[in-house]
Amino acid sequence: MRVECHSFEEFVECLESEKQVFQDTIRVSITYTPHEGSLRYATKLQVFLQASAVVIVEEGASEYILEYGEDCGRDIKDSEPTLDGTEMAQAIKAKITEYAKGRGWRILPGVLSM
Repeated sequence: MRVECHSFEEFVECLESEKQVFQDTIRVSITYTPHEGSLRYATKLQVFLQASAVVIVEEGASEYILEYGEDCGRDIKDSEPTLDGTEMAQAIKAKITEYAKGRGWRILPGVLSM
């Protein structure tokens, strides 16, 4: 089973109600998608953050993937560059990292999927 959260607050609320995540790990990945052309030469990039964890409901009995995704905006790499998307993604990742640290969990890169 997979559970999708549509905000950081929902993601944390779901994690708060659980005792254990697989390997005490939350996976967080920041990805960039070009508006046109290839990633290497693009001047406008859409920035996405995805966080996920395998929640263990009962030891050996049940588990599910908990996911949270956020469109963080875009970065522009031209004569007037902005990194608004990256800054927002990094801020959300920092909040997830702080939460995980408080639970004794770690953050690793990657995206879980079924």
